[in-house]
Amino acid sequence: MKSPPRVVFVDLLRFVAALQMLQGHTIAALLSPDYRHGTWYAVWSTARGLTSVAFLFAAGLSFYLATERRSELQDPSGPRRRSLRALRLIGLGYLLHLPVAAVTTSDPAARTRAVHAFVAVDVLQCIGVCVLALEAFRAWLPSPRARLFACLALAGACFGSAPFAAGLDPSGPLRPLLGYLTSRGGSLFPLAPWAAHVAVGFACGALVRAPLRASIPVRLATLALALSAVAGLFVALDAPRMVSSHAARLAGVCALAWALSWLGEHMRAVPSLIAILARQTLVLYVFHVLLVYGEGVGLAAWIGPTLGPNGALLATFAVVGSSAAVALGYDRLARARGTG
Repeated sequence: MKSPPRVVFVDLLRFVAALQMLQGHTIAALLSPDYRHGTWYAVWSTARGLTSVAFLFAAGLSFYLATERRSELQDPSGPRRRSLRALRLIGLGYLLHLPVAAVTTSDPAARTRAVHAFVAVDVLQCIGVCVLALEAFRAWLPSPRARLFACLALAGACFGSAPFAAGLDPSGPLRPLLGYLTSRGGSLFPLAPWAAHVAVGFACGALVRAPLRASIPVRLATLALALSAVAGLFVALDAPRMVSSHAARLAGVCALAWALSWLGEHMRAVPSLIAILARQTLVLYVFHVLLVYGEGVGLAAWIGPTLGPNGALLATFAVVGSSAAVALGYDRLARARGTG
């Protein structure tokens, strides 16, 4: 039986984003600066820039597809499960950046840097807070249309406020909270503008589910073209580069989703290996972060940016293979315990 195209392309999108994440972090950590130039490196950097946007977009899209179902509306435990999972994501995001140096060194500057890195907002905290916001919309807004407009408004607010938020001073006792708004304190994924990608993903879910005659690939292609036009308009209006860049990357992710949805329409089902890895992206993320960036024990600490292209490529295969093996093992264990 043929899988619904929307399910196929979402799994494929997660899988591609996971591969991009694994190879992107490995090469960025290990490739020598002597090789960070030229056309191929520029193309790689551009493609790598789509990875985080793809994950955030897929998070919002998956939330819509999972929650705006008639059966889901009759499941009172669903919001609680998702909220707890969102809180676990936030907690895990902080856990991965525990300020070890704050207790293992006597250097005051190193201690301060460790604490600042701990309170900085990474992708897991960003996704977790966005999921909580989407759950709040479900609880407070009565209709799918109202929730859709709320998400579009949220996306506009995140994009529009991003230049202002980037200038906020995060110093002082409110630093852990201000890290959710500005990147000046070291946050890689402040809500402005990154939450906009989750909100647009949610809106894309509504587009995918809408009772329209156009096929899903056509809808996604139209969305990609529209976002490309918006990005071009931002450039023409001399909008802050941050805004136009994020709009362009979002258009690129929608174009990728279009290509994968077209491919999905020609597949009977997602291969089981791809489906499992798409389902276990959190395991892939946590394991490879520890493997590549683990404090004092990761590849970035042992090897650093010293490898040529061939060495970096071999290391990438090793990271991808080991991360996939751990994810597959975890999935089998979870299924055996009935929690998968």
